[in-house]
Amino acid sequence: MTIAGNADVYCDVAPMGELIMDDDDNLHGKRLLINEQTVPFPDIPWTTVESSNDNANIPEVHPPEQWDGQIMSLTNDVHLPQGVYVFDELEIAGQGKLTFGGPSEIYVLGNLTIDGGSAMGVSAPELTIFVRGSEVQLSGSATVLGSIVAPNASAVLSGSNEFSGGLLVGGDLTISGDHSITIDRQVAPWGDMMLPSFPGGSTVALR
Repeated sequence: MTIAGNADVYCDVAPMGELIMDDDDNLHGKRLLINEQTVPFPDIPWTTVESSNDNANIPEVHPPEQWDGQIMSLTNDVHLPQGVYVFDELEIAGQGKLTFGGPSEIYVLGNLTIDGGSAMGVSAPELTIFVRGSEVQLSGSATVLGSIVAPNASAVLSGSNEFSGGLLVGGDLTISGDHSITIDRQVAPWGDMMLPSFPGGSTVALR
């Protein structure tokens, strides 16, 4: 696991392999070396949500090319009612903002990208974003309030974004830049920021 730039990590770090940091002063927690840690992924009902979801409640989006019924690519503000939503791809860029009226679930069949000065979250706890694709990317000065579960993806956190919630990915995790990462049980009551085994051999648990 590599942590570079000006990233501050307020957590316990438990690498199975090697932990590399540009500045040891940025790690505010314990250094725990473990031989093995298995983190099971939850069962994700992809088939069920593709046929039964709340996409019909998505309001008209302007300009209309930001939502074509399958791919959501936002550069402005969209507020959705509490519910379950399914997107082929989800990208929030520029100053775009995606918020929810209550606890919600998003299922992204492809990749998740949040960058620029964009924001994504919910006023109440419990927003979970399930990603089936191979890439999760948070960059720029993006703000995310919620949890991300991505069994097949590698995650890249770059820039100066703020992440508050939980993160569970099955691939590599790369953190660079100037981040504020908070594992908040009010947002992600089911757990920590964790990675099961992946190429590179490291496991991270933040709590």
